[in-house]
Amino acid sequence: MNGRNDDKEHLSLFGVGPIIVYGQFVITAAAIVLSYLMKWDFAKNEVLSIPLKVLGVFLIIFGFYLDISAKYKSKLFDRVAENKLITDGVYAIVRNLVYGGMLIVCTGTVMIANNLLLLIIPFICWVWLIYLAFVNIKKSLL
Repeated sequence: MNGRNDDKEHLSLFGVGPIIVYGQFVITAAAIVLSYLMKWDFAKNEVLSIPLKVLGVFLIIFGFYLDISAKYKSKLFDRVAENKLITDGVYAIVRNLVYGGMLIVCTGTVMIANNLLLLIIPFICWVWLIYLAFVNIKKSLL
C-alpha cells in the first residue's frame, strides 16, 4: 500500500479538525470558569491537590508532544497536501493523534483545576470528538 488516494477526492487539509479541537478547548474553559463563578469549592479535594496538579502538568506536556509530533514529525500537512494517507509511525496504530493530544491537554487542564466535578469534562470532550468524527466519516461515505 503506497498511501496514495488517487481514485478519490483530495484529502481535506483541515476538515472537521478545528471544530473538534477548538470545541474541546471551549468546553473545558467554560466548565472551569463556571466552576469558579458558581463557587463549586465543595468538589475540591485538598488531599489530591498536588498529585492532580503534577499529573495535570504531565498530561498537558504529553498532549502537546503528541499534537506537535503528529503535525511536524509525521509531516502531516505536507502529506495531506500531496494527497497521501499517513500509514507509518504512530499513525499505523492511531488515526487521530491531534484530536487525542488535545483531549489529553484538556484532561490535564481539568486536573490542575482540582475540582472533582470537572472530571466529567474529558468524557464530554470525548463524546464531542466521537460524534463529530462519526458525522464527518458518515458524510464522506455518502
